[in-house]
Amino acid sequence: MECGPLRIRGVGLANCLFPWARSVFYARRYGLRRIASTWPQLCHRQWLRWDRDKRTYVRLMDERSTAITGISKLIILATKRHIAEAEFLSYPERFQTGIVLFSGIDDYFAPIINEHTFIKQALIEATRPSHRRAIRAEMNDDVCMHVRYGDYVDLDQGDFPNFNHVRQPLAWYIHALNECRRCLGKSTRAWVFSDASDAEVQPLLGITGVRRAFFGSSIADLLAMSTARVLIASGSTFSMWASYLGRMPTIWPLKQRRQRIHGCKWEYEIELGYEPLPPEVASLIRSHQNACREIFV
Repeated sequence: MECGPLRIRGVGLANCLFPWARSVFYARRYGLRRIASTWPQLCHRQWLRWDRDKRTYVRLMDERSTAITGISKLIILATKRHIAEAEFLSYPERFQTGIVLFSGIDDYFAPIINEHTFIKQALIEATRPSHRRAIRAEMNDDVCMHVRYGDYVDLDQGDFPNFNHVRQPLAWYIHALNECRRCLGKSTRAWVFSDASDAEVQPLLGITGVRRAFFGSSIADLLAMSTARVLIASGSTFSMWASYLGRMPTIWPLKQRRQRIHGCKWEYEIELGYEPLPPEVASLIRSHQNACREIFV
């Protein structure tokens, strides 16, 4: 719900990034002026659960140089005709004026699957410099693990209409990390990115060479995760964005890979249970060199 300078009951950053990315892409394709996204939000659920991340997203982004902001934005939103995204894309030539509204996660990365470089550049440019520094994180030889808790539930709590919204057991992360270290060496550093408490992820933090990472904000953590050599993911769209931006080999829990992100090389996005990594995936992990820091630092 848009309320001028903020939104009420917004979703997580990764889900917000999907309509933002589509708006950036289609604005370029059709020569449109962008209206800056409304990033600050207030969602009561995070405060009631006392989540680590309250999802307020204040002072993460600054789009003043690339989009319409401030009073001009509010006036345009209040006075111009609103056009649904699907309606506009079905026949763009028939619209001469109005505002195209992008919303929802639709087909995830499908519309921008081949626009990785452009979207990454736009995202980093839209991020405030204080959060952008995370792209220089020294994790190019390391393993990053995204352990999503938040509003997810444990596997032993029954049947789930959406299997992506369950907490993956920490034993699985330990197994996946051991498999990565079998390829890269036992001394390979590993980082835990999580909205869980230290106590909840202690079995991971108690492993030699495993440390918790936090770069000050959700967008900074996302950029830092994208620098990893290997990503051990959760079923979250946050993991999807880290994989999309970083283009690194990604290990997904079984049944929790929502979409192929890296195209023809299926080895980059394997789903793993508690079995060993396939030889071709192990070889890829040993040979892969993350190059994400070469642009837009």
